[in-house]
Amino acid sequence: MLIDTLAYTNRLRAAHPGEKMLFALCTLFGALLTDSIGILGAIAIGMMLVTILKIGIAPRVYGKLLLIPATFIVMGAIPLLIETGHLSDAAVVSFNIAGYWLYVTLASFQRCSVIILKSLASISCFYVLVLSTPVNDVLYLLGKIGVPALLVEMMSLVYRYLSVFVETVSQMYLAQKSRQGYSSFSKALKSLGILASTIFIRALLKSSAAYNALLARGYRGEIATLKDMRPINRRAVAQILWGELVLFALIAWNSVQ
Repeated sequence: MLIDTLAYTNRLRAAHPGEKMLFALCTLFGALLTDSIGILGAIAIGMMLVTILKIGIAPRVYGKLLLIPATFIVMGAIPLLIETGHLSDAAVVSFNIAGYWLYVTLASFQRCSVIILKSLASISCFYVLVLSTPVNDVLYLLGKIGVPALLVEMMSLVYRYLSVFVETVSQMYLAQKSRQGYSSFSKALKSLGILASTIFIRALLKSSAAYNALLARGYRGEIATLKDMRPINRRAVAQILWGELVLFALIAWNSVQ
């Protein structure tokens, strides 16, 4: 998958995953704590710049990865923007549809802006971690900090089976497309119906085959992988902690204003 490829080929691949997780999760926690539009916007833009300039993800690729969640965020925030019922004196924009008022107030606009920026800031923090750190490294860290081994292995297997699922969908879609399965609207609907009806069966069979392959290679509840970890860079950790201290100080200062 694209995210796996980027996680293994970025500029921070050799950095210790603990440093990247510390930076991403602390910033994410700060974004969840504050409702300040300015701080949330700064976090979102700052983490995007880190992903593009520091990690080395191409802006076009990052934009494609951000487009889908951003679309769902905006669509989900629109109902929070529009007020209904009796027209309020605080309405900035209003529409009357068949005697039914729809309007926007400054309070609803601010509420919607906070939700959108908080979600974008959280996603940008998440992308800093997943686009710079392979899943194996993240699972290794989770095991080190005390997450139960069974849960870590379940997460590992689910992720691998997700890759099998995506690969199966891609192969079936390509096969249908090569046979003009999407040349018209009616054919596209028929092809999508066939794809939806068979994909889970194909994915289940492939997942079962993958599990049998693991058993044949001595799988006993733990997938052993080679861990090539660089030592933690104390200077980088100090810089991260200092930056997070400044962020939380700004959040605290804003909360008392």
